[in-house]
Amino acid sequence: GLGGGFHRKLTYLQNLEVLDLGENQLVDRIPQEIGKMISLKKLELHNTLIEGQLQSIYNLTNLEILNLTNNFLGGTIETDIGNMLKLEKLDLSFNQFTGEVPGHLLNAISLREIVLSSNRFTGKLPLIRGKVKNPVVPKHLSRMILGNNEFESSIPKSIELMKGLKELRLENNKLSGRIPEQLGNLKHLELMSLHYNQLIGTIPSEFINMKNLTRVYLHGNQLVGTADFIYSPQEYITDCGFPSVTGKLLLCDSCTICCNSREECQSNQNYTVGALTPLEFTLVMSGGICGFYIFLFLISYVMRSKVNHRYILDALELSGSASVYHFVICDTIMGWLVVLTTLSFQITIFYAYLKTSSFEDKETSDWVYAKRCPPNGLECEDDDDTTTLGWISLFLVMLTYLMTDIVKGSKLIFRAGILSSLRLFVAGIILLIITVLAILSSYFYNRATALSNTEIILNSVILLFTTDIDEWVHRLLFYLHPKWLEKMMHDARCFQSNLDGTSDKKDDESNIEPQIDSLTKNPNHSFNINPDNAFLRDHSFLIDKIEMSTSSIQTMEDKLNAITDRLNKIESGAKKSEAAQRRRSTYADLVVMSS
Repeated sequence: GLGGGFHRKLTYLQNLEVLDLGENQLVDRIPQEIGKMISLKKLELHNTLIEGQLQSIYNLTNLEILNLTNNFLGGTIETDIGNMLKLEKLDLSFNQFTGEVPGHLLNAISLREIVLSSNRFTGKLPLIRGKVKNPVVPKHLSRMILGNNEFESSIPKSIELMKGLKELRLENNKLSGRIPEQLGNLKHLELMSLHYNQLIGTIPSEFINMKNLTRVYLHGNQLVGTADFIYSPQEYITDCGFPSVTGKLLLCDSCTICCNSREECQSNQNYTVGALTPLEFTLVMSGGICGFYIFLFLISYVMRSKVNHRYILDALELSGSASVYHFVICDTIMGWLVVLTTLSFQITIFYAYLKTSSFEDKETSDWVYAKRCPPNGLECEDDDDTTTLGWISLFLVMLTYLMTDIVKGSKLIFRAGILSSLRLFVAGIILLIITVLAILSSYFYNRATALSNTEIILNSVILLFTTDIDEWVHRLLFYLHPKWLEKMMHDARCFQSNLDGTSDKKDDESNIEPQIDSLTKNPNHSFNINPDNAFLRDHSFLIDKIEMSTSSIQTMEDKLNAITDRLNKIESGAKKSEAAQRRRSTYADLVVMSS
């Protein structure tokens, strides 16, 4: 762009109507000669680094557009500006002007835009004050941008005379008093920013009349009461966050963003389904899951005769042999007390996380205010650095850690239906409810507090520890009272044996009786134990003793047979010896007789 100073010879062009030197580095003062260019209708000197004051410009009475934004101009605005009756657009923003803005500025009844933001103006707003008969105001004024100054007055009721206003920006000043209800008469207003002032009182209910108002900024004040008077806001920011400057929260369900006294802001939503809070949504989900598994229990109960339940895992293993929740299948009141105490403790922890994950009750919420809505602008910055990768990681961690409990709980309920066991059903429901609470608590709490992917994982690990409390209580009981814990384990095994014995009684008896008969009739019979036969499996030691006794009897029979054979042989030999003796005796008698 152009550099150097302002070329004085330009001022000789007295018939020139448009002078646009914007976006150049003139680094100069506004020359006095510019006041001679009386035909100028448009003067653009924005972003030129020029200095000085406006005295020479007041003579340009035909000027319609004056744009001097983003320079180093200073001084005050004189009442002479009222001579520029044809002004339609005035932009003096981002300079160093001071003092009051004279009301004579409104003499230009053709004004469409007044932009005086980011200076050091003080005093009252450049609006009509008091009762004026037949006031003349710019009927076509649609934009009044006076933010980031030091105006100290209240907002006058005469603001309602600016009926054509579409954008009113008074943010980051020192305005005090109440918001006038007359603002509600600006039916064409689309954007209103009054944030970071010293306004007090309540928000006028007349705001509901401004049907076109979609962007409202009221935070950084001391307003109280309710703020739900905006018809259909796209962006609505108030001090509905905690803590509040006034000590009382501003109630606003329709606000899109809530800010607190620390100048921290957060989206006013709960990240739930429909209008349900995290706690309500969790209760609905838990009820739905319980209903589903009750249905599964009934289905398995109806089909119990058609299901081969001999391949189902042991109930003690499914309910957790290292967890106090296997006490459910024991017959002791103390065991049930331990179960109920542990379960209540876990549910209480999850309840605390779910309760503080809601942005509805802001005074008890743990929500991290992740937005920054600066005083000198309208756009809020978001400090939330979580990404899809972080939420996928959360899902994978939960799936890896809790899938075993989901499978075990499902199998317990399925087996409960087959075996008609209410205890197994209760054990399965406990496992599943704790798992559901862990998943939903982790999701909602991370939504409320996590600002990065690492925080998502860290919060999840802490919450997953809660699911292991039943196992830690089991370890504690092992060190405190190992004999009692051993007894509980024994009771659980007995329950399993009795449950299997009852459920398989007919089948087992029909299977074992032929084998016993066969063993009785045939000592050499090998007693083959079917591992799927629950009765034989639980009484296998008796079968082993029977087989050992049978083997011993067989050995003794073999020895008796051997002895019998030897006796027979001896007896046969004795008979032969006796016959020989008789023959010898007969022979001797014959010899004697012959002699």
